[in-house]
Amino acid sequence: MPEVDRINFTQTHRPSVDKTESSSSSRPPIVVAGQKRRYHETRDSTGTTSDIPNSSVLPQRINSYISGRDDGTAAGQSARPNASNEYADVIDRGVITADTATRLFNRYVDDMAPHMPAVVFSRGTTAADIRKSKPTLFLAILSAGASTDHPEVQKMFTKEVMQIYADRIVCRGEKSLELIQALLVSTIWYWPPEHFEELKFYQLIHLAAVMGIDININKKNKPCKTPKSMAGLWKDHAWRRTAFPDAASIESRRTWVSCYFLCCNAAMGLRRPNLVRWTSYMGECIEVLETSPEAAPSDKLLCQWVRSQHIAEEVGIQFSMDDAFATVSIADPKVQYALKGFERDLEHWSDQMPKDVQNRKFTFHLPLILRPLFMRVED
Repeated sequence: MPEVDRINFTQTHRPSVDKTESSSSSRPPIVVAGQKRRYHETRDSTGTTSDIPNSSVLPQRINSYISGRDDGTAAGQSARPNASNEYADVIDRGVITADTATRLFNRYVDDMAPHMPAVVFSRGTTAADIRKSKPTLFLAILSAGASTDHPEVQKMFTKEVMQIYADRIVCRGEKSLELIQALLVSTIWYWPPEHFEELKFYQLIHLAAVMGIDININKKNKPCKTPKSMAGLWKDHAWRRTAFPDAASIESRRTWVSCYFLCCNAAMGLRRPNLVRWTSYMGECIEVLETSPEAAPSDKLLCQWVRSQHIAEEVGIQFSMDDAFATVSIADPKVQYALKGFERDLEHWSDQMPKDVQNRKFTFHLPLILRPLFMRVED
């Protein structure tokens, strides 16, 4: 039966009942435009408060699934915030135990971050430290750490962290270094959805990049010169929730060059315009990350990834990789000359690479960096 006919049938042939009883028992609450929705009401008709289960069965099964044991802390926990409206994370709600979360966090730090060290922590940083100081980043890391061995947990955590992104970034307009780092983790270790049209890593990448531009980590912080009459107003910052992070810090520089790498990489792979271009400040960030004693040991590897991507960006500009209708002939003398130039750039890049990075078998060849070009070259 068509949907319209079925709806008409239920409206005309249902038994007569009291209107008050019908509206309260069988219909979901209707919210008129402009009317505030109560916190316990959701958009679905089931009346549930969250997609994350609050029963004692599933959390125990998840903990048993990951660690092989359950300490009983999962029973009876609710997915709602506590009485003070503070965020109750997956540990507070008993979805996983603190020990399980620590194992997932350590798996990211020890096994995953070294492959692409865009978000790393200083030696001695524990899961409890990040959970307390950066809860959204902590949840993104848990989702990444559970990606391969625990798909049920990963799917649950990913859905929650995406809801947090929507609420904090889109609805509330929050901007912070933590959110950028969380977006980077969610993008680098993105798990493809079941349906291709639901892919959103491209949006996540540019959310992070635009937020980085908004909080000014993409350039040097200049001292603000204001009249004395405005000094008091400027000092109060009544219009700003939080102060901008220090763009000169190691963490900010690492975050910004990671945004550049992901944006440029996605633009090359998808043949789309690149939002973040190489600048002199980008080169300064690379130099600081390679030479500063405060930099992490993995920053040298990250810098080599970024240097190689800079060459790829030059390739994309030279051969109009963002233009789907542009054609390139390998027989063109100009193309041959450009290829020779890029070969020299790659040789220079390989020669200046630190030995400790070369020992990690970090290799990058011209055919790989020019693969999109050769796929569209005319014979």
